[in-house]
Amino acid sequence: MTNEHLSERTPTNAGSATGPTPCRWEPFDGEPAVRPVETARSDDPTAVPVRIEFGRARLRRDEAQSLRLGDIVALDNPATDLVGVYADGRLVARGEPVVVDGRIGVRVVELISPMER
Repeated sequence: MTNEHLSERTPTNAGSATGPTPCRWEPFDGEPAVRPVETARSDDPTAVPVRIEFGRARLRRDEAQSLRLGDIVALDNPATDLVGVYADGRLVARGEPVVVDGRIGVRVVELISPMER
């Protein structure tokens, strides 16, 4: 299993004064604290939808309708922020983006208490 993550939660290329640059995640040398959570089958009646939110942006309708390949939509969160993990529409955790076996995932680093949900 290959594990990579944001080095110190900071992308190698977070953009510059000359414009955005692709983000490259540095290899993770340690072992994960727990095994990766497997995705529930779509026919499992106990499964809830999970959404990972990297940030948000607002576009005018004409801007959204005129998006072209290669356009970049800047999000409101800094590249070093944790991402939100939402289950059934509620924020339940925050975490760091990771790559596991070539797939994007999230390492949970903060749990949201049931009182704050």
